[in-house]
Amino acid sequence: MSKFEISDRLTAITAAVQNWHSPTITGGQLFYLMQTVAPQLDFREVVGIRVGPGALTKFAETHLADTVKRIGNQGGDILYHIVGRGEPHRDIELAALWKNFVSPSSPLHLIVEVENQKLTSRATPASNDKGEVEIQKVSSQEHDEIRAKFVESLPAHDAAAMNENLREGASFTEWMAVMKERAPDATRKWGVFRRDHLSALFAERIEALNLDPATRDNLFAQAKAALRAANEKQREAKANAESSLPKNIAQKSGSVGQSSSLHAVRSLAHAAVDVMGYEELRSLRVPLGMIIDSLKA
Repeated sequence: MSKFEISDRLTAITAAVQNWHSPTITGGQLFYLMQTVAPQLDFREVVGIRVGPGALTKFAETHLADTVKRIGNQGGDILYHIVGRGEPHRDIELAALWKNFVSPSSPLHLIVEVENQKLTSRATPASNDKGEVEIQKVSSQEHDEIRAKFVESLPAHDAAAMNENLREGASFTEWMAVMKERAPDATRKWGVFRRDHLSALFAERIEALNLDPATRDNLFAQAKAALRAANEKQREAKANAESSLPKNIAQKSGSVGQSSSLHAVRSLAHAAVDVMGYEELRSLRVPLGMIIDSLKA
């Protein structure tokens, strides 16, 4: 392929990336976008990596360096920021701060830098010498209490259906599965209920520090921004997952949600895999047990 042909296709790819609906894009989505707008471009040939991983990464670093910048990972895939589209690092930091607060098992500490009036997450605990204080993260017991309060808030028949089908000590995953099956109308209310109660806990934690009003209000504002950033990341992840599928598959996914047919779900999964490229297939997460069972079969 001539340099002119490569340049022409790079122009098309750059334009498509810059028009992407989100300020971030994963490696899998970038691959699909390239296949859509420049199907004749053999990026493996361009970077000299005919087989194996790393070809798309090298292509992005070499030929799209002014368009995308690697900022981390999303699941098992690389996450890029589209140059000129907002400030991704602060949004990622805020989203991670909220995730840390609501995750009892997180190894990170949630710190208030009183002098700087700043909330932050880090691996080291608060330093008394620097006037820092640590905010207690949401405990597993508090999560259980929020779920119990939610069930109590439901109509009697939904609450009864939940309680009758939940075993003692059920995990959050089991709890969600029971709700989706036995009280599906409640699932639409759960997200808002959970966010409101977690936000109230965050506010209580900050209030309990007895800081001066200006510092307290600043921390409140950061806590709200962290929640917004986390919600935005969640919406982006959902939109990115949907947009990475061809339109005919994305349209089918809406109808699958209305059906409990396992066959329909399997068909959708097969259709998605059939159109994935090598890099996308490498990023798929498959439980080890399923691989072992397939080998035995």
